[in-house]
Amino acid sequence: MPTSPRRANSDNGFDRTTSARTFFCITFGIGGGNSVIPDQDVLFEALGRIPADETFAVAVGEPQQGWTDLTATYAETFLRYFLLPRRVDPEARWIICFACDRQAIPGARAVWEGEDGIAIRRRQP
Repeated sequence: MPTSPRRANSDNGFDRTTSARTFFCITFGIGGGNSVIPDQDVLFEALGRIPADETFAVAVGEPQQGWTDLTATYAETFLRYFLLPRRVDPEARWIICFACDRQAIPGARAVWEGEDGIAIRRRQP
C-alpha cells in the first residue's frame, strides 16, 4: 500500500501526474499552432533537438501545397513563443526551414525533414 498519493501515482520513479501535465502543456501549445504550422511534427522535433539555451532562425520560402494562408506570415511569430526560452536570432545555428532556399544557408545540413517542405537545419560551428 502506498504511503502517499504521490507515491501511488509513481512507477519506478516515473511520476504520472507530472508526465500527464507536461504532455497536456505541450499538446495544448501545439494545438494553438494547428492553423499556422502544417506539419506538427516539426514542433516536437524542434523542442527535442534545439537546446533551451540556444537560438534559432526561421526561414520561409514560397508557400507550398498543404500550407494554410497563415503559415508564411505567422510561422516565425508562433515559433518565437512556442519555443521559449529559445530566442530568435537571424544568425543562429539552428534554422527551421519552411520551403526555404537551402543554397542561401551555406554550411547548414538537415537534421530533420518533414512534409510540405519543412525541415530543421543546423549550421556547423
